[in-house]
Amino acid sequence: MSEIRRAVVFDTSKRIDGVACINEWVTYRVDGSRQSESKILVYPEELRSDQINLSVLSPLGAAVLGMSIGRRMKFFSIEGGVHSVIVENVVAPAGAPLLFPLKARREASRASRAR
Repeated sequence: MSEIRRAVVFDTSKRIDGVACINEWVTYRVDGSRQSESKILVYPEELRSDQINLSVLSPLGAAVLGMSIGRRMKFFSIEGGVHSVIVENVVAPAGAPLLFPLKARREASRASRAR
C-alpha cells in the first residue's frame, strides 16, 4: 500500500532525470550489500532475462519504481522478509528508442512488413 500512497502520475513523454521509470537502467543496492546491481525496469510481459530485467510487479521492482537517486525504501520479499533498497543511479539505456514496450515493437514490425 505504501507504493500506491507515494505514486505520482506524470506525462510519460517527459523523462524525469534521476527517477526510476519503465525501460531505464536502475542501479540499486539491497540491504546494504557490498555489490550493487543494475537492471532494466520492465513490465512483466517484457521480462526476458532475470539477469538484466526487473519486473515492476516483483516486490523489488514495485519498490524501486518512481524512486529517485539516493532514496531508500523498505519492501517485503515474496518470502515475507523485510528488506531495504537504495537507488544509486538511473539512466536511459543506450539505444533507448529500441526499448519500446513489446506491443509497440510488434506493431512497428507489422507496419514495416506491410509496406
